[in-house]
Amino acid sequence: MSTSTVAAGTSKPNLRKACDIIFLIFLGLITLYCTYKSIYYGWDIDESYQITMAYRYLQGDRLFKTMWAVHQSSVVFSLPFMYLFFKFSTTTAGVVVYMRICGTIIQLCASIYGYKVFSKYVNKMLALVLVSMFYNFTPKFIQSPEFCFCAYVFFFLLLCAFMDYLKTEKKICLVFAGIWMACCVLSYPTLVVLFIYLLLLILFSKKMKDGYISKKNLCYFLGGIALVAVCFLILVFKDVSLSEFFRNLPYIYSDRDHSTSIWFKNHKLFSGLWYVCDEILVIIIPMLILYFATKRYKNKKIPGIIRMIMCLLVVAACIFLGVSHYHNIMQAQYFSINWVIFYVVFAICFLLVFYRKHHKVHILNYYALFPSILFVLATSWISDLDIYANFGLLLPGLLVGFIDLHNEINEDVTTNLKLAKAIESILVIFAFTGIIVGRVFFVRMTAVQPVTTLGTEFYDVGIGPAKDIEVTQQEHIQYHDKAQAIMKYINPNDTILYIGGDTYLYMLTGTKVGAHTCISTPNFDHVILKYYEFYPEKIPDAIVIDTYYYSLEDVLAMPDFGDYIKENYETDENEIRESAFTTILYRKPEADINTQK
Repeated sequence: MSTSTVAAGTSKPNLRKACDIIFLIFLGLITLYCTYKSIYYGWDIDESYQITMAYRYLQGDRLFKTMWAVHQSSVVFSLPFMYLFFKFSTTTAGVVVYMRICGTIIQLCASIYGYKVFSKYVNKMLALVLVSMFYNFTPKFIQSPEFCFCAYVFFFLLLCAFMDYLKTEKKICLVFAGIWMACCVLSYPTLVVLFIYLLLLILFSKKMKDGYISKKNLCYFLGGIALVAVCFLILVFKDVSLSEFFRNLPYIYSDRDHSTSIWFKNHKLFSGLWYVCDEILVIIIPMLILYFATKRYKNKKIPGIIRMIMCLLVVAACIFLGVSHYHNIMQAQYFSINWVIFYVVFAICFLLVFYRKHHKVHILNYYALFPSILFVLATSWISDLDIYANFGLLLPGLLVGFIDLHNEINEDVTTNLKLAKAIESILVIFAFTGIIVGRVFFVRMTAVQPVTTLGTEFYDVGIGPAKDIEVTQQEHIQYHDKAQAIMKYINPNDTILYIGGDTYLYMLTGTKVGAHTCISTPNFDHVILKYYEFYPEKIPDAIVIDTYYYSLEDVLAMPDFGDYIKENYETDENEIRESAFTTILYRKPEADINTQK
């Protein structure tokens, strides 16, 4: 062998190693920037809702008693971190940044575990890329331990625990799977349907060649669930009686935006797909034609040509959707990243069928991809958003789908192996790029519409819970106006009712919460009047109306509740305190006397 041949042979590994190092440096730098940006930029009303729930629990409110929020069970995840914060701080200033750092640490720990599990199925570089997608994405671009964020992380851990068990058969993996399953349900109560699916899957897994879990081992899974359930029930029933719990329960789940029937929800969810069916058809029709063509022709050259056409189709679809979604991201439409994930999930499902020799469903899909679809549906049943707003929750299943596709190509494809791997690489790059581009450029702002980092000036909030958070100028002006009005006109010892979306304003002066729920999209009707009937000590001394969301006329026109305000609160112009974005009403003196009686 000549010296030149040896040099050429050794240069390729060296070149690949150098490329890997460059990519790792790039991945590390971009991840650090995305982490910094997710902690210090943007603001969302659901994050406000979650933090305020933990705050009011620390004030003395209790689950299913004086707290009637529909997502209140998720407070157990943010509560320990909030407790530690107030253990060492006498103010609420900076609590949002602190909670986001806690969320980042949680996601990082889950990513490290995911990398260890994924590395048992694929090579370390692919495992790292897949896990980096999980770490650099959150479904609603919220980094603190909010209910959707928690469900996303716990579902990922649930999939990893099952994957770990399928490789190692360690029973402790099933115990942790049970723990993560219970945590998913606490994040979103409707995810109990996911538990039912997994329970039936395990009970009937004997019919599957791989992945069989005996009834004895099922006890470990149920034991993990029972451990979390017992702890949660102790936390709840140490403060509320059974009769009080069942009396309050119907009111807790009577919120108009979150209590519609499952059938109505499904109709709304799937009818929403009609508005984006053009993108779905762009993918479905050509792929179906190609699939049936391969079934019809047995000549080996024809499938080879069709595979080449399919490769070009995948590339063309990625370019078409990529350009479209990149434009949408620049226009601050964060749902576009969810559509990137949806497209890749669909493409992987198709490719798995296309390349699988015996057209059987792989065991990983039973424990990952199928539960991901059910996961999206179950979370949508308790959400007031359309289904495509929850497509981002498909990402954990998508990552496992990549693992399945990678192994399927290596094991089952006998022809055009390079072409198959090229398609796989294109999809990985497309998904990775879509997630990173969204994370780098997109900033979510609820009150003034989402924005991007390009051409937008940001301002530090400066005071209060959201101190050190960078927001737009309009958001900055609104926050300061509302904060100054509350600090000027509200007594710290008062109980207040805030009518608006930014419920973290409850935390400004240490006031008590005089509301049945601190959800970011509140409905005020007969339910809150029933709440005051049960707990008269929660009747507010002052009502703060956020005029960005509601005018005084809107509030006074609310059924039942509007009449209650007219009767018990000062609505005369001389008695009202106003600012650019607030209207503050005080309780009438005679109302105080009546309450005391």
